[in-house]
Amino acid sequence: MTFSRARVGVIAAELAASGLILRGGFTFGDDEMAPAGLSGFPAKSVLLVGQAGAAPWPYFQH
Repeated sequence: MTFSRARVGVIAAELAASGLILRGGFTFGDDEMAPAGLSGFPAKSVLLVGQAGAAPWPYFQH
């Protein structure tokens, strides 16, 4: 699956609700060895998720 800009926007908004941000991502080329996804098949794309700023992610403080 490749991600459209609209879909990435929705994912970014959902992450923001939990205090996270979308930091980047990429799509694997046909000639690249991709890790297995949840289905067991090679992943087609990867999105990198993280936090911004100096404060720790609130869920790590519990």
